[in-house]
Amino acid sequence: MAGTKIVCTIGPASSSEEQMRALIRAGMSVARLNFSHGSMDTHREWVRRLRRIAAEEGAPLCIMQDLSGPKVRIGHFSEGRVFLSPGQPFSLTDESITGSISGVQVDIEDLAGLARGCERLMLADGMIELRVTGISGRTVQTEVVVGGYLSDRKGIAFPGRALPIDPLTEKDIADLQVGIEEDVDYIALSFVRGRHDMDELRRRVDAAGSRAGLIAKLERPEALDDLDGILDASDGVMVARGDLGIEMAPEEVPLAQKRIIREATRAGKYVITATQMLESMIHNSWPTRAEASDVANAVLDGTDAVMLSGETATGDNPVRVVEMMRRIIVATEGSRELRRPERRRDLSEDGNEYLAIAWAAVEMAEMTGAKAIVAYTESGTTARLVSKRRPDVPVIGMTQDPRVLRQINLGRNIVPDLVTDVKGLDSLLRVVDKRVMELGQAAEDDKVIVVAGLTMGADWKTNVIKLHRVGSLD
Repeated sequence: MAGTKIVCTIGPASSSEEQMRALIRAGMSVARLNFSHGSMDTHREWVRRLRRIAAEEGAPLCIMQDLSGPKVRIGHFSEGRVFLSPGQPFSLTDESITGSISGVQVDIEDLAGLARGCERLMLADGMIELRVTGISGRTVQTEVVVGGYLSDRKGIAFPGRALPIDPLTEKDIADLQVGIEEDVDYIALSFVRGRHDMDELRRRVDAAGSRAGLIAKLERPEALDDLDGILDASDGVMVARGDLGIEMAPEEVPLAQKRIIREATRAGKYVITATQMLESMIHNSWPTRAEASDVANAVLDGTDAVMLSGETATGDNPVRVVEMMRRIIVATEGSRELRRPERRRDLSEDGNEYLAIAWAAVEMAEMTGAKAIVAYTESGTTARLVSKRRPDVPVIGMTQDPRVLRQINLGRNIVPDLVTDVKGLDSLLRVVDKRVMELGQAAEDDKVIVVAGLTMGADWKTNVIKLHRVGSLD
């Protein structure tokens, strides 16, 4: 079993009932719906299909809505895509045209003004590079420097330029309503620039009465300047390396990734590492050795989840990709190279009681040889914080709330478990005795650590930690 979770992007290649079921069985913990592509009706249908299949499989599948955010995209080509060759001219315009080999529309007002002063433009996650050669009226003339296939609705970046776009576009607001109505578990916002962007999203989500968690996608350098604020305003972050690698030098991205994972761990927030992890497997049967190392290093750094994009959305064999990613994760997690480097002095020193109890639970588990840590949670916080301390034993995330069950499935090494009839500590311990044995995580007379967030009149929730011997209540 892989402790690090796998996020799969659902697309044309993985939207059938057969493929969704196979992906869940192969190791998909989180299904990502990319609202940059597809219609609202399509996404509604996919959410409902995923929910039904997950229920049939008995899987606590988490569903994440990924909003487009303030990303500039090109329009559509008459044939769906074109091949650009180095040295050829290619024009961009904000006028309404159908794309061809000679040019395409860009979906933003005053394209010429935004491009003025830019030496280069990057498309399709940096895979295609254009050199600006001139501007005439509403048209930007360019020459292809790095070519390749360019398809409908790919993103375009203006390195070094701040985009004059609100954090939530009109499309995002409409899409957000779909996600809330379909009761998605997480909502991810693209191109977050600072805490204020996440605060705006939180305001809208709370106003709608939704309990969805919020994920900040880190794709712009200015986001790293306000990383603490973004972490404080979010339930988790995503290292979106595609666009991040366009906006900053490629050699800076690996260190940025390590910093984000480290700071998210310290703050007790989920972190997803994304983009081009097994890119070659979109069409190939095997990953490159560099890709395998990339996945392994993200696991060693402490990421909660690794994400597949085109590999599962449009790839030739989505299930094989998930199986390969799981193999890499399991091999890495079983290695002696994986150590829990964190020490108490490295934690945030803000007097956070939740972090202190989570830390104590992990230390107690290691010192006593406990077989598992049971984190009973009403909101998901208890399980998340224990998971972020990177224990060497499984974290059984027990909850009575089906939504929380799905949300904690994003957490590394968390085994979600839906329970009933927990009304206090005594009843919880009886449920623990029964479930840890049924799950095969512990046997009678084994020790487990129980951490609980129980409502017992305290102002703060994570308020119980206990060393428990399975079966001792009898």
